[in-house]
Amino acid sequence: MRFLKTAMIAGASVLAASSAFADGHETETPTTAIVTFALPDGMTELQARDLFMGSVDTFAEMPGLIRKYYLFDEAGPVGGGVYLWESRSAAEALYTPAWREGLAERLGAMPQVQYFTSPVIVDNVTDEVWSAPDAHD
Repeated sequence: MRFLKTAMIAGASVLAASSAFADGHETETPTTAIVTFALPDGMTELQARDLFMGSVDTFAEMPGLIRKYYLFDEAGPVGGGVYLWESRSAAEALYTPAWREGLAERLGAMPQVQYFTSPVIVDNVTDEVWSAPDAHD
């Protein structure tokens, strides 16, 4: 649990330092992307965790990525991730046709990607609330 708490605090400092959140420097509203894909039948949570751990280094210092949560639903089984990006353009830099095809090749299913703007973010680790500036400001 100590590792998780340390990682959460480190992630929170990245959130606070991100250019998308710096006062007066907002260029785009942060973007949340939800990616889902089918996993092989019978895959367990432990197997999914091991699979996901193989990609951690890819995301550890990815430009524009603030935070990523890996997802698993044994009922599908379905895997995926929830990503908080500094901007939509940062997110789109990852989710290219080549990325989608590569993931489909490795897992046997084409990923689905949904984009959402994130105009308000509550961070309970840093005890901060961020809100997109008013367009009239």
